[in-house]
Amino acid sequence: MEDFQQRVMTERAQLCVRIISLNSFMTTGIYQSVDPDEQNRLIKQVKIMKEYLDILDERIKCFNPYGEPSRPNTQLTADIKIALIKELQTI
Repeated sequence: MEDFQQRVMTERAQLCVRIISLNSFMTTGIYQSVDPDEQNRLIKQVKIMKEYLDILDERIKCFNPYGEPSRPNTQLTADIKIALIKELQTI
């Protein structure tokens, strides 16, 4: 895998964690106490993040044009795993 492809895979993994974190926050009482306008902005934000994730998935599928399409998030490097664990610990 080329360097830029690994960066896209890393970006995808980090985005997944952020989506999970935001979705998790949106189920809390804190979210319910936030101003309704801010709640709407957060809803828009998570929708756009999911669209961004779809775009990254499309890019990843095209990484191997001459063979089987690459699958997103197949193998995570140790650095990515550490970053994801740190991010999840903040939830």
